[in-house]
Amino acid sequence: MAGLVVSKDLLNRELGTALRDLRAVLEHLERIRSWTDQRTEGDLVTLGFTAGEAADLKSAVADMGQLAAIFQGQATLAVAKDFRVFASRLWGLGVAS
Repeated sequence: MAGLVVSKDLLNRELGTALRDLRAVLEHLERIRSWTDQRTEGDLVTLGFTAGEAADLKSAVADMGQLAAIFQGQATLAVAKDFRVFASRLWGLGVAS
């Protein structure tokens, strides 16, 4: 058989890596959220962001904080939410939502 052969070991390795990566990313986002929670949009404008960029950044970070809290079992989500809305404004070129 040509190509990648899926096995228990491969699936365990891939899933384990993806889940560790997810945890690390959410922890990193939580550190960013902690920092940005101590700043106003005006503070971000002083760093060089436009008012709109600062608002998008704060919204994206708040959304990711909510996602992290849900992931950690610290919060629930009553209705469906697309967490990509504000994050996609920060992804940059070449990344589709």
